[in-house]
Amino acid sequence: MRELLAGAEFSYVAELKLDGLSMAAHYRDGSLRQAITRGDGEEGEDVTENARTIRSLPLLVEDGPQSFEVRGEVILTARPSSGSTANATNRGWRASPIRATRLPARSECWSRR
Repeated sequence: MRELLAGAEFSYVAELKLDGLSMAAHYRDGSLRQAITRGDGEEGEDVTENARTIRSLPLLVEDGPQSFEVRGEVILTARPSSGSTANATNRGWRASPIRATRLPARSECWSRR
């Protein structure tokens, strides 16, 4: 980088990589109407009811556009307990909060207008 910039000052910006389950949340009239996963790449899995349990995903949005989509990652904030049906030794446990209830989950979302 230093060679390419020929001595000009520069700084780095880094962003934390979140590894979870990709999800799209669809809002209409300010209300969460549907949440879907990427699924198999052609058809997504409807996870609306479980997505409603994620505290950081708003169910209602005031003063927003009439209809919009928000995409992001759903991640676990803690490993599931040993009694959980999620397999804690593989990638599957990261996606489990959206497929099972009562697991601590958080959403990290972004949107384009």
